[in-house]
Amino acid sequence: MVIAIIAVLISLLLPAVQQAREAARRTQCKNNLKQLGLAFHNYEGTHSRFPGAIYMVLKTGTAYGMGTGIRAQAVDDLNLHMWTEMLLPYIDQANLYSQINFSVPQGWGTTTGGPVLSSGGVPGAAYNAAQPFSLSNSVIPGFLCPSTPRSSNTMPIYAGGDFPAATPLFFGGGSLDYVAVAMFSAIKGFGGVARSGRTMLDADSFNGQSSGGVKISQVTDGLSNTLLLGEIAFKSQEWWMGKSVGSNATSTTVNATTGQRPIQGDAWMDWHLGVSGMRPITTGSYSTTNGGPGRSDGQCAINCNNRWNLYSFHTGGTQIVLGDGSVKFTSQSMSTGTLANVMCIDDGNPVSEF
Repeated sequence: MVIAIIAVLISLLLPAVQQAREAARRTQCKNNLKQLGLAFHNYEGTHSRFPGAIYMVLKTGTAYGMGTGIRAQAVDDLNLHMWTEMLLPYIDQANLYSQINFSVPQGWGTTTGGPVLSSGGVPGAAYNAAQPFSLSNSVIPGFLCPSTPRSSNTMPIYAGGDFPAATPLFFGGGSLDYVAVAMFSAIKGFGGVARSGRTMLDADSFNGQSSGGVKISQVTDGLSNTLLLGEIAFKSQEWWMGKSVGSNATSTTVNATTGQRPIQGDAWMDWHLGVSGMRPITTGSYSTTNGGPGRSDGQCAINCNNRWNLYSFHTGGTQIVLGDGSVKFTSQSMSTGTLANVMCIDDGNPVSEF
């Protein structure tokens, strides 16, 4: 009898303990995002604009920061860097920042290091220098949400990159759960209506690595109404509404039906994570071959699928950073139209309550 009573008490206690632990993890995740929001503003205070989502070198030799898709410009080679690197000095990672060589690409040409094998747009032509391979062991706690159910916070070396397709490119290192939303093509029609497409980490042309994103004056919808950064967690695994459907960290196979490449890894220096393009899931039309099920009530873009959605392991929604640096919990029931308004900086439809 006593044993039965103890068993009942334990069964009642365990859910409460689990809820308390998750509440603590969610709070830590929120604190991480607050620090990133502060870092964005400290960067802006130094450079008079936010960092660009992705930094690249064009064939003309001019450097660009942009968030509109990697093939929107004529890229000279794979010398690509991203916003996560630009923020390092502002999140107590100046030592790590100083190790990065911005004159050569992130990543390595082999699984054990060495220069990327594509210089001047010629596959096989190695750069004359390589990133230090020690970056493959770097874990940045502020880039990790403790609610994400990983067995390790370090990504093993994995094949990444599909531009140019014949170039070996490898990444690895600490994982990243917070991703910029900055894809013009996806946002323009997101939510069923035309949008301006400009998002916080879209960028203008720039000269040098220290600038490239939008200025505060360009955010005409208001900083407090505009999404800056969101949780898109555990992209080395594909997740559909809380269910893992397998690893993508070692594959570069193109899906013959959809033409989509796998998510691949989630290392913080992998330029694939520089931006994430949002796509709603529609019940009945979003099959298991191109991303998984939709909700029974129609389209959704929060906690549906981490290939194309904002996605977290918090119950009921995800946390986002707004342009003013504040952090907000966003319900997964938000309509795609409302989310599109929140993502755009200048579509003339500011959303103050969501």
